[in-house]
Amino acid sequence: MTTKSLIKVFDVDGSEIATIYTQADGYPEGWMYTVAEFLSSRRLVNGFSEYNEINGMDDLVAQIVTLMKLKHYEVVSEYRELKGEGIDRMIVTGGIYVMAGGISGIGEEWVYHIKPNKAYIRACRTTLSNNERSGVIIEVYKVADGNLQKVWRGTPKKYLEKYKH
Repeated sequence: MTTKSLIKVFDVDGSEIATIYTQADGYPEGWMYTVAEFLSSRRLVNGFSEYNEINGMDDLVAQIVTLMKLKHYEVVSEYRELKGEGIDRMIVTGGIYVMAGGISGIGEEWVYHIKPNKAYIRACRTTLSNNERSGVIIEVYKVADGNLQKVWRGTPKKYLEKYKH
């Protein structure tokens, strides 16, 4: 049996902009751990100057999906011979799906919210000082009897400490 999950990404105004559905490995030490590792090494900005930054929440969705699809390729390629050449070979069907915001009730056991932190929200309205780091907050919810029960909330680095392998 697989552990399904939803990763919901929210914008500065609090609206849900996308839902990423994972068909398996949706427990906290699975896909979300991989996403938290990635996010802990990046900075969320409003207008990028480095290519290892995340330029807004829409870019965050694109980068997370790219990361997850590439990791899915690594897993699938271990036990299947894949056809194609170059990057085409690395685009693998299934496992990770992008859906519109607001989707729920599709068999998920875990739900994760990724939201911009207050420093990023301020950066969208003003200029962020060099000492003030902007990033995201992760919220973890367990689904029980169709209801979300908040389990944890914090930064990607704190997530890694809590759910380390």
